[in-house]
Formats: sequence, structure tokens, C-alpha cells
Amino acid sequence: MSLYRRGISTRGRVCTVSTGLLMVTTLAVPAVAQTVRVEGAPVRAGGAVQFVVEVPADWQVDSITVDPLGFGLSTFVRRLAPWYGSCPAGSRCFSDPFNTIDERTRVGEHTVTFTATGAGRTRTFFASFRVDPPADDDRDGMPDTWEWREGLEPNGRLATSAPGDDPDGDGIGNIDEFRAGSSPMGRYRQYFGDASPGDRQQMYARLFGLTPARDPGVWTSGQVHIQAIGDDGRRSVRVGRLDGDYSGTIFNWTPDSAPAARILAIVVESELPFVVERSLYSSATGFLATSRSVTPSSDWEFATGPTSEPVDSFLLAYNPAATPVRATFTYYRSADEAPIATERVLQPGRTTVWLNADESGLAGRDFAVTVRADAPILLDRGFRWQPPGRTAPQEQVTPGAPLASQWYFPYVDASGQSDERLVLANPGERESGVEIAVFRREGEPRVRYAAIAPHSRLVIRPSDFDLDTLAAVRVVTTNGVAFVAEHAQRGSVSPQGRWAASTPGVSQTGSRWGLARLDGVVAIWNPSDTDAVVELTSFYPGHYLNIYTDTFKIPARRMHRIRLGRSSTAPGEISVDIYGFSGTVRSLPRADGTPGPQIVVGRASAAGALGTPNVRIEPFIATRID
Repeated sequence: MSLYRRGISTRGRVCTVSTGLLMVTTLAVPAVAQTVRVEGAPVRAGGAVQFVVEVPADWQVDSITVDPLGFGLSTFVRRLAPWYGSCPAGSRCFSDPFNTIDERTRVGEHTVTFTATGAGRTRTFFASFRVDPPADDDRDGMPDTWEWREGLEPNGRLATSAPGDDPDGDGIGNIDEFRAGSSPMGRYRQYFGDASPGDRQQMYARLFGLTPARDPGVWTSGQVHIQAIGDDGRRSVRVGRLDGDYSGTIFNWTPDSAPAARILAIVVESELPFVVERSLYSSATGFLATSRSVTPSSDWEFATGPTSEPVDSFLLAYNPAATPVRATFTYYRSADEAPIATERVLQPGRTTVWLNADESGLAGRDFAVTVRADAPILLDRGFRWQPPGRTAPQEQVTPGAPLASQWYFPYVDASGQSDERLVLANPGERESGVEIAVFRREGEPRVRYAAIAPHSRLVIRPSDFDLDTLAAVRVVTTNGVAFVAEHAQRGSVSPQGRWAASTPGVSQTGSRWGLARLDGVVAIWNPSDTDAVVELTSFYPGHYLNIYTDTFKIPARRMHRIRLGRSSTAPGEISVDIYGFSGTVRSLPRADGTPGPQIVVGRASAAGALGTPNVRIEPFIATRID
């Protein structure tokens, strides 16, 4: 290993730095030292280094971070974890998981910045190591490690891809994908907005993925590329494979591994069709909430924004472009009030709009929100109880939706004591007539009719239909005027456990649905006029042969609730001895080979809220596959 040494004088300190050792001596006071071991240096670009840091125990260090900007494949500031290996007496030791060096990194010496905090002090120190050129044995301008990691070439087999190849068909050749840091195999792409870890509440995001085979029993294998995007160009890249009907966690943060910086968006790309969900977990209460993926759009709708509850509501806009985007935010609530419009310039990255705190005239009342931007953006809406409380994220953040002529909600509490609501909003100039049908396990659906005035909201309580049961709800326009519909919940179990949640329905039925995480109860709803036979299939990660299936008959205009495993069932539920981490539900073809009825599938999971475990049941709608 080559050694590089240099003297740095600052504020009376003399620092001596080497690739394997860093010593800091403070003048005129007893000697204090910390050591940084750089394991693996020097390293080729595409390889990895690990940092092990020793600091005096009397520093009372709570945490140490390392900044990999300029050389890391993942460039978020990272927290070092406690080191449980050999540590000198009188010291505390920390380590960082191996940092993969970006193949595009400048060749030469790189300085790494470490920051230690504790006992009310912050100390910054440095180490350095050398990066050598990446290996490119086939001399095609694309480093071997990049080609292997991105799935272009099997490990050990060279020259099976060319710089001009375009396997994902996006018009960008392999060599330009490498230079841009994008995925050459990303034929299918999905996005998530806000995913920042909440250190103060110990909230961390996880992604769950599934690549459903086109035909059951047919082996599939595909590349997946996951990129978390942060401020100032920071990013975290993970690449792997989803093999067979693979399922499970494909991206995970924990208190030790979460980046010490906020995450603005996540982009997931795959060479095969896939299903992905983002779940939020708390180290205190477990599962909190789940959101579906979205696609950047210039048009976004929310049926509810500022509220009459003491809730701070906010919009999180992510502009993926390198230039500003101009957007108009329009707030409306009834035909008796003129809409309120505000124009905003959304800079690249994140813009937060605190609705009932920053928008004059909105506080303390319910409004729907329409956003029209002059370029595609991501837009999420969140709630936080007891404003302002702006120092940490609430667990309920949901993307908006486009206007549609019909909306489906497969799991709604219509019991007599329920306060769940459906909120419908019409931003248009014409009245929208709607048919509301509430479906259940036994008996025909209850149907009512209503109208949503122009620039107005309409609140519907399923409990008013006098069914006293869990149900599924369909809302359809009767005069062709599109609208947006959300399922809203709220609770107040204690001063610490109040919460608010709202999420859009889905606007299409389908023959096959995917759940990247199986948990609790699966709701299967057949809103058609003919009986359906459906197949529920569950998968274990990495074990293609461990596939469990069960078949159910769902009569026309009925919904069933399937509780997984051997758990006891509630009235109206079916319990099945079926296990797995993810699964699919499909409507089987009829006996004559024609397609079966279209269905809607959801999941109901016990979720915590604001530190209180299992205070609510979160209804989540599955991803429509076809």
C-alpha cells in the first residue's frame, strides 16, 4: 500500500494523514488522538473501501458521519455504526459498511470528511486514500464492474454488450447510460416521492418488490436498479436481481443504515414488469403506512388539503428537472366560494408548501387542491397533528391522483361506529352526478345518488348506508364529468395518538393484482354481474418452489376478506393456511376459456400512529398488473 503524508495546520493543531492512519495532536493540552483505518485502499474505481474510526472515550461521541461525495456510488452522508471488533482501551470504535467507489470517480487521491458529535461538541477530521482507474478488460469504455452490476454482462464473460446497445429501448446507448449514472436495463420505471427517514420518531422507509411471472410456474429473472435522490445531487444506488416470483425487501433503511440527509424521491427501474410498495416503519411501533408508486405528471388532484381539524397539512413537490417549473395551486371547497389560486416557482429538488400555515385564507377549513405544472413533477400530500410541528415527518404521506370517471375502494369500514369518509371533489365547471354503491359479503349492494357542484367537495359516510359491516365502495359519474375521490380516516385515541390519513382510490378494475407485502387481511371484491373464481398465490423470497395457492369463489357483486395464516377470524372473514412475503390475486378464466370478471384487490394491516401501536387499520389498494 502506498502512503501519502501531509501536514495541515489549523487553529493550533497539527494533523498527520495517511491512507491507513490519521493522527490528530492538540498543542498545549494533553495529547488526544483518533485513528481512521481505510480498509482496502488503494482501490480501483468500482471496488470498495471501509472506514474504521477510533475516538477517545472521553469525547462522549454519540454519532460519527462520513461524507462520500466525490467518490462514492452512494453519496448521501452516512452514519457509522458501533464497531464490535477489537477496540483499544479508552477508545470507542465505529465502522462504516463498505463504500462502493463510483466507476466515474476521478483517478487520484481523495480526502474523506468525518464529523463526530457528542457532549455538545462537533469535531471534524479527515482521511485520504487513492483511487485507481477501473478495470475495463474488453476495452469498450464501460468498466467491467459497471457492466456486471447493471446486468449487461454475466460476471466473467466479457464483450457480450457494446457501447451503442440499447437494451431498455429508451433511445440512450449503454455508454451514455454509464456516463449519466442511469440504468441501461430500466425498461419499466416507477417513482416514489417523499421517503425521508424521521430520526426523531425513528421512522424509516422500506421498499418491497415483486416480479410476477406472466404465467404461474414460468421462471422469470430480471435486473432491478434503485436510486434514492437527495439534495444537491446526492444519490444512493443499489442494483440487484428479482429472480422468479421473487418477493421481499429490496431497499431498506434502519436506524444504523439510514442516510444522515433527507431523501426527496426514489426511482425504481427493472427490465421486467414489477410491483413495488414503499412502507414506513417505526422502531417503536412497527408498521406505520404504505404508499403506491406514481409517475411524474403535470396534473395532480387532492380531494382534501387544509382541514378543519387542528392538523398541519402540506404538499411536498419534487421537481426532477435541472430548471425551475412554474405551477398553479388552486384551492376550492364549495360553489358558494370562489377558488383561491396561487402561482409558485418550483426550483429543482424539493419545495414544501405548508397549506393551512402559509396560504392565507385556508387555515381551519376543508379544501380540495388542484395543481397544474408546466412540466412533470412528483407531488405528495401529508398531514401532521398539532401545527406547526415542522421539525419531523408525519407518517401519512400520500401522492395525488388524476381525475377519473369512476373510483374503487375495496376495504372501507361502514360499521355504525365508524367515522371513515369518502371525500369527492370536482374542480370542473359542470356539476358531476355520481352513483355510490356499497358492496358487502352478504346481500346486494346499497345504491344512492348525489351531485358534486362545480368547484366543490362532497363528503360521504359509508356508515350512513345502514349496513354495519366492512364493505367495498364504487363511485361512478352518471353524466360523464370526472372527479377525484379519497378514503379519509382520522382518530384520537390519546393526546399522543391522534392522526389523520387520506388516500385516493383506484380508477380501474383488473384481472390480476400484485401485493409486494402480504400481511393481515386481503380484500377481494367482485363488482361485476357474474361470479368470479380467484386464485391467491403467495411467494417466499429466493425460493421459487415455495409457492402457495388457494382458490375462492367470489359471487357477483360481493366482497370477501381473506385472513392469512392460522390467525383467528372476525365475522365475515375466511381464514386460510397460506404464508408468504408477497403475492398475486387473479381472476381465473371461465370454463369456456374466456377471461373471468374484473376484480379489485386490497389489503388491511394494523398500523401505528404517532407512537401508539395498532391504533388503526390501514386499507391499502394493491397494484393492478393487468
